[in-house]
Amino acid sequence: MRWDTPSYTWDSGLTWDQPPNPIGPQERIHMQKLIIAFDRLNLPKFLTQTQRIENSLTSEPALTLFPEPWPVTFPSRANLAAAFTAFETAYDAENGDKHAIAVRNERRAELTLILKRLAPYLESVAEAAGDPAMLETTGYDLRQPVVQGVTTESDTLPAPLLTVRRGTLSGIVVGRVKRLTGATAWIGEYASGDPNVPANWKNGILSTKASEIIFPGLTPGTMYYFRVRAIGKDGYGAWSDVANLMAV
Repeated sequence: MRWDTPSYTWDSGLTWDQPPNPIGPQERIHMQKLIIAFDRLNLPKFLTQTQRIENSLTSEPALTLFPEPWPVTFPSRANLAAAFTAFETAYDAENGDKHAIAVRNERRAELTLILKRLAPYLESVAEAAGDPAMLETTGYDLRQPVVQGVTTESDTLPAPLLTVRRGTLSGIVVGRVKRLTGATAWIGEYASGDPNVPANWKNGILSTKASEIIFPGLTPGTMYYFRVRAIGKDGYGAWSDVANLMAV
């Protein structure tokens, strides 16, 4: 049986196509989101940020990560580029004249609406791919993922000692750490590129079992790097040292 058989349950009680159980009654991990509070920005900052978004989404790697055509219910890249150009033109032409200010404000509102409407689509693509790092290529500011009720790094949870082994199914690596007093769950991340580059790390698994932290969906023949940290009532612990293993 393949590791990705729908609803196949591992010994840990987790399935590849369903989210893991919450850490506790009120604690659940969330994917990072795009910040769309453009209305709060002053004009210079609004121009700078929207220019960054437009440039990012119309160049690599976003062109490859978010390929067109996009669903017709969302703005296209052409819509975004046209709206930004219209706002930039109105911004440069504004000289204190009431009519020019009104035009600039209208163009800002139009661009803001497009950016807000586009954000959910970009988030859905990254979530479907299981790769939150994709959102870092959009130019949007990010609201980092948190566990509800657990948002800070805890000094009380040290770095765990991580060991990794190959799973019984292809494309799976299983991590194991020694249980720490005060730890209620474990978060694992993995990278297939240089582990010293932060953007290479991807969310792996949320596990309540120190003896079985499962990293599924890995490409056989690829060398991967893994790290784990604990979660307790006071926040996150320190990351473990990086362990590496080739997936088979």
